Amino acid sequence: MKSFEKLYLETVDLFEEGLFRDSVWKNSLQSNLETLKTMWPTSDYLELSEILKDNLWRIEQIFLWSYLDKETLEINLNEHSSLNFYYLSQMITEEVSEDLLKRFHQTNTRKTDTNHILTEMTLRKIEDVSKKTSFKKTSKDEKRISSCNNLEKEIWLELMKDCIVWEYEQDFIQLLEKISKPRTKITKKDTPYFISQIEDLLSRKYLDSFKYESLHRIFS
Repeated sequence: MKSFEKLYLETVDLFEEGLFRDSVWKNSLQSNLETLKTMWPTSDYLELSEILKDNLWRIEQIFLWSYLDKETLEINLNEHSSLNFYYLSQMITEEVSEDLLKRFHQTNTRKTDTNHILTEMTLRKIEDVSKKTSFKKTSKDEKRISSCNNLEKEIWLELMKDCIVWEYEQDFIQLLEKISKPRTKITKKDTPYFISQIEDLLSRKYLDSFKYESLHRIFS
């Protein structure tokens, strides 16, 4: 079995290749991410950066990709497989993001060396938007919720069960039940309350660092 460090670096190389039109490449990357999910050490990102000799940003992004639910992961792998685009798309609207992907697929048909083109297109769009509007960079809480919304639904079911045992707030239990259902996400309206409850559970040390590792990473 490959070591964590070797598997991580192999995954980095796969992302760098960006062969999202190659089914063998996509299967390899998906398999690596699924395996990495089971191997992440409890070290924080700074410690991981020293262990892996890689930058904090990429470590965080690959960690988040490893925790994407299967459907979301497959969509991102099929459409672009780009860490940069996935991150930058959080700074633009869904409509703009879809338009960029459409233009990208229409004008770039090569199997290799294409992800950087999508990144450049996105950066130019963000720059254009910032010039025309009072553009605001995605807030920390918005990024947290975006990451939470991409987690597998099982985590909310497990947390709901635990909260029932802990006799935690009923309103939060009902929210967890709602977001554990397919195609249901944490809304902007629910965001402040959701974050406050997760932070409360973390501060009370209710959330086991292994069982709820993804939440610890997102809210670290």
